[in-house]
Amino acid sequence: MEILNGGLVVSERRTDPAPAAQRRDIFTVTDVKRMGRWRSTKWLLTAPNSVKRVHLFMPIAATGEFSLTIREGTDKEGRRELTPINQDRNSPGVATLIVHRGIKRGGTTKGAVIFTGRFGATRKGWIRRYAITAGALGARTELVLRRDTKYVIQVKTYAKTHITMKLNWYESNF
Repeated sequence: MEILNGGLVVSERRTDPAPAAQRRDIFTVTDVKRMGRWRSTKWLLTAPNSVKRVHLFMPIAATGEFSLTIREGTDKEGRRELTPINQDRNSPGVATLIVHRGIKRGGTTKGAVIFTGRFGATRKGWIRRYAITAGALGARTELVLRRDTKYVIQVKTYAKTHITMKLNWYESNF
């Protein structure tokens, strides 16, 4: 199933991230953060101009409720660059997508919202205790990133939560 939304192709896949004939190096970055109630964290992705397409899969899991927003077309700069790992440990391939944890102040635009969602649940229980249900965004959702464009992935929490952000992608020139 594919949905075309303003240049963004979202596909639900039932198999590998890439068909065998199109298999390329698959890269991954994993980041785990412990967050308090009503906190926010961001990652900045810079899609290169040197490849036609970056196919991104984002399984995100949390021990509590969170919202996820993805923005396209920001001019912000990242703080700490995260090192991607090639999942094919025998391949010399190097990722061209750049991933940063955190965003520096400045810039003139946040970018356009291309995805938003809320996962998990938090509700007030007896005697001010909170019931928390874990949430997740599955690995089957694929985003095909636009060339030479920056993306901001923002997670907001509604309870004390551990967030696991795993970015998987492959890059293609076809």
